[in-house]
Amino acid sequence: YINTLPVRIDATQALDQGLGVVQAQLGELLRHEHAPLALAQQATSLPAQSPLFTSLLNYRHSRGAADGSGVELAGVTPLFGQERTNYPLTVSVDDTGVGFRFVVQAVAPMDSGVVCGLFETAVMNLVVGLEERSGVVLDRVPVLDDRQRELVLSGWNDTVREVPATTLPDLFEAQV
Repeated sequence: YINTLPVRIDATQALDQGLGVVQAQLGELLRHEHAPLALAQQATSLPAQSPLFTSLLNYRHSRGAADGSGVELAGVTPLFGQERTNYPLTVSVDDTGVGFRFVVQAVAPMDSGVVCGLFETAVMNLVVGLEERSGVVLDRVPVLDDRQRELVLSGWNDTVREVPATTLPDLFEAQV
């Protein structure tokens, strides 16, 4: 069981600096880990029915559960399990000790496969940025792979249309 508390991230900071700030924020939040989410909602100026946040990122230490089951009980064989969430987007990162596994729950029209791919690309680019110590700013980390970027920039922007060889007044006159 977890207790969810909001964290606001300033995406205009360099990666290493931003990660340090987030780590400090999370450390500060530990003293509030038993506070109910309703109390956090009351502390805001949001209307009562407004959600405090609409997406959730859950980082889980899952050492020994590299198969993704997360269940290791002697003599117990899990038959079925399914996570549920009340948020439109939930991304869980399972740290298996030898790698990472992403689990994305997304409400339509979001496609969890697409979100998972975007998240994977973003994480890979975060790792590269941190390894290279390039000073890249968080909001400049690419989340689209080359194929998706080409689709957005060229495929969806292919709006070339034949334009009549006439003037605007002539078109207006013809319409009138």
